[in-house]
Amino acid sequence: MISVVIPVKDGGLDLVRCLEAILRQQVDEDVEVVVVDSGSSDGSAERARGLGARVHEILPEEFTHGGARNLGAELARGDVIVFTSQDAYAVDERWLAALVAPLRESATVAGVYGRQLPHEEAIPSERYFLDFLYGPEARRQRLTDPDRLSFQATLFSNVNSAVPRAVLERYPLAADVIMSEDQEWSRRVLLAGLEIVYEPRAAVRHSHAYTIAGAFRRFFDSGVSADRAYVSEAPSSRLALREAGFRYALGEIAWLWRTGRRRWLPYAAVYESAKFAGLQLGLRHRRIPVPVKRRLSGLSAHWGEGASPSRSQKSSKPRVCLVYDHLFPQTVGGAERWMRDLALHVAATGHDVTYVTMRHWDEAERPNLAGVRVLGLTPAGRVYRRERRTLMPPVRFGLAVARHLWRHGSEYDIVHMASFPYFPLLAASAIGRRRKYALVVNWLEIWTKEYWRRYAGVSIGTIGWLVQQTCVVMPHTAYCFSRLHAERLLEAGYSGTPVLLPGLYAGPVHAAPVAEVDPALVVYAGRHVQEKRVGHLVRAFARARERNPQLRLELYGDGPERAHVEELARTLELDSSVLHHGRRPEDEVTDAIARAACLVTASEREGYGLVVVEAAAQGTPSVVVAGPENAATELVRDGVNGAVAPDVSPDSLASAIERVLEAGPTLRKSTATWFAENARTLKIDTSLELVVEGYAQVLTRVPSTRE
Repeated sequence: MISVVIPVKDGGLDLVRCLEAILRQQVDEDVEVVVVDSGSSDGSAERARGLGARVHEILPEEFTHGGARNLGAELARGDVIVFTSQDAYAVDERWLAALVAPLRESATVAGVYGRQLPHEEAIPSERYFLDFLYGPEARRQRLTDPDRLSFQATLFSNVNSAVPRAVLERYPLAADVIMSEDQEWSRRVLLAGLEIVYEPRAAVRHSHAYTIAGAFRRFFDSGVSADRAYVSEAPSSRLALREAGFRYALGEIAWLWRTGRRRWLPYAAVYESAKFAGLQLGLRHRRIPVPVKRRLSGLSAHWGEGASPSRSQKSSKPRVCLVYDHLFPQTVGGAERWMRDLALHVAATGHDVTYVTMRHWDEAERPNLAGVRVLGLTPAGRVYRRERRTLMPPVRFGLAVARHLWRHGSEYDIVHMASFPYFPLLAASAIGRRRKYALVVNWLEIWTKEYWRRYAGVSIGTIGWLVQQTCVVMPHTAYCFSRLHAERLLEAGYSGTPVLLPGLYAGPVHAAPVAEVDPALVVYAGRHVQEKRVGHLVRAFARARERNPQLRLELYGDGPERAHVEELARTLELDSSVLHHGRRPEDEVTDAIARAACLVTASEREGYGLVVVEAAAQGTPSVVVAGPENAATELVRDGVNGAVAPDVSPDSLASAIERVLEAGPTLRKSTATWFAENARTLKIDTSLELVVEGYAQVLTRVPSTRE
């Protein structure tokens, strides 16, 4: 069934003409019409009922463009929702069939919009505008790079459109934008990897007779919505919009001259100037006092005191923004995997999800997370220099996050961030008070003052510790992944009760058969940075190999320490027994861990130790090193699923490796048993469910802060 949804307010004879054209459609499907009337006083509701439409009436103050259409779609029964306007009518009897056809042909099509032809009495400027946007050539619109956002890239119009119900349920129209709800929707579905089809054979008559003041007001409102519809975070986006506006104006002048409408040139110059001025002021509306905006806008009620969409108009999907400067698998680490898996799960449970990060990819490997809009706000640059994180990439990212949340923070109900780096977190906390979203933070680690100073030096380390303390005491909901860091968070001054997430493992559960295990293979998988102490691991391996010359070490991962580690292996004459694989696909690393006799990490600092669980899921025991900053030791029971070396000295670490290798199949069996007994808490599912439940609790408080 096809459901045609029409928002109506005093539609008069235009509405009658629209409905009669729908009744004349020749289409091989059932058709219903749903009218959402927002307080008509001219009998529009009665006329619509008389022509067979189902009518639902709302109060005028409850109307928003997106909210009324969402409500109509909820009331409709069809699997395809067609949107049109009361003052538009089909030019022929095949309009509806042509509009719906692309949806029936391809599951990747999120929406179809058709041509708009001007009424006979339309002024030349309106004719040129409609022909410029809605010409005779069909096209398909795709968008992979948010920095290339433009008005034409996201062009879509609910004057004449069709959307599958399933897509609309996943991506409802925004109820809180003043206008351009159609292009805001188009932007989201395009960034999610779907496509939009323009079908010119599905044509309606629709045009406006704006005065110069009316054109100014309409384009002011368009500018207000632009950040969410067709302007990106890239600084070049607004410049490109201005340049496109100038080209459009010059094209109109040339068209008027070429078609003999030269007497309209003075009017067109004033008319287009008014539109341009309205658009530019709308783009800067946050700098304008609300009383002034009421006078500039064509929808002054939008700016009323306390104005907000009614409950029925609000998006039915909670809106979540995840913020972390890394993204798996473009970068590898436990925190990256957690945020990637969280994004996918939250999207799958009916939330509208945006993942804000740095661009660690090129066009050939752009990330594609099902149901998640990924925004790379800044280039990654060089995140590590020598063995330490560099300063400028997180500073740039923090500024970009601040800009994004200042412009778009009101579009989110929840902003969920990694605690580190702290610059984005500080920005999110400061802006959240104005944009009224709830702040949620992952505290993977809390560093002591002593460790900060050892890591970054006395001066910078003390500053880093003070910034960390500031972030701890800011109002937010906290999640931790280990008892060690949950206790440290409280000791640092967190005023709430941190939620301890029990597990992060998202992979398969199958122990490799003993016959496939290489009893001489030791594996390391992780970043090559100073705190992972891969060089210490190589020295310990050399010591163990003195007593067992058959041993081999395979290193997976990359980082600034890799060249040093390779040079150390050559110096220790381990070229033939140590293999440096670098960054490899996830399944290849998993296979290597499954084949290994043991996994070894000499890391001094872990917020959780996910790789230990990944190894145990394969029946592979782990060797870790005890230390005040290492939460991974919470996951290893010596002699049950691995061994804990008391320190990182070559003798201690080599001894732990040898104990695991000597235990052989018995320890592998014990490791697999340990994982099976603890699988419910070790697997990520419980943690994800806890977070979603936490979101639901937060959302019960959000509406009162957003109204």
